[in-house]
Amino acid sequence: MSEIAIETRNLTRRFGRVLAVDDLNLAVETGQVYGFLGPNGAGKTTTIRMLLNLVRPTHGEVFIYGEPVARNHGVLKRVGAQVEDATFYAFLSGRRNLEVLARISGVDVDGRIDALLAQAGLAERARDRVGTYSTGMRQRLGLAATLLTDPDLLLLDEPTSGMDPAGMASVRDFIKSLPAQGKTVFLSSHLLSEVEQVCDRVAIINRGRVVAEGPVSALLEQGGLSSLLIEAAPVETARAALAAWSPVDAAERPGWLYLAGAADDAPAVTQRLVEAGVAVHQVVRQRQTLEAFFLSVTGEGVVVEGAGGDAPGA
Repeated sequence: MSEIAIETRNLTRRFGRVLAVDDLNLAVETGQVYGFLGPNGAGKTTTIRMLLNLVRPTHGEVFIYGEPVARNHGVLKRVGAQVEDATFYAFLSGRRNLEVLARISGVDVDGRIDALLAQAGLAERARDRVGTYSTGMRQRLGLAATLLTDPDLLLLDEPTSGMDPAGMASVRDFIKSLPAQGKTVFLSSHLLSEVEQVCDRVAIINRGRVVAEGPVSALLEQGGLSSLLIEAAPVETARAALAAWSPVDAAERPGWLYLAGAADDAPAVTQRLVEAGVAVHQVVRQRQTLEAFFLSVTGEGVVVEGAGGDAPGA
């Protein structure tokens, strides 16, 4: 059985009358990229701050690798974190900034700094002043900084904030490479398409409580939101043949239909169409996206990708 990197037991935090985190129970196994999702104000950033002992719980407890954080601060030496936007000395180079941070941390990493910069995709800009870096480059430098002490666990809050698609792809590859290096990643993000590609398991919270948790693949099987995309001719005959089966909608491309249904329905759907004299060219399963599932369990009308973290006190 895998070791538990993060465990929260009945974790609760109030700010006056506001219940920001409500009886939160999580268990994150080692070697995972674990997504932590929720609308603005759901309690994500507050939870991360409690994991780091920056905010004290009103009730409940946090354990890192089995150690209670509130009573054993030393276990946080095994943690690297990027909670806010990465901030560096603008007049120093990227490499020099990491050297300064290493010295402050009391670790000898001269032999690893170049490797970390390369891993972050900054090898060619390592000697340039950080003041010339884009937002995405500073975020990637921040990721490199979290690895300076060679932590076992990384807590990342919106690590792709402000990045262009190329920067996000670079960070995505960076994060996906970490479990192979023995790292565990706890990732909070609004970019649900990125989370879907990176995370092994996710928890979705709303109003401080977990509303869904599990492997990404299993969550996307829930909710009955999958469909079949069917190319058939004549398409109107196909629509009539399937109308009694399940709701049918026209697809964006001519000659295609959407049918609400699961992958297991494909053989029966194909048989029904053939019996109706319809030529079936393709039946493609359309799995619901993580965004669609997120909206279904949180009741949110809009996901603002790239937005900031929780509102103050959330």
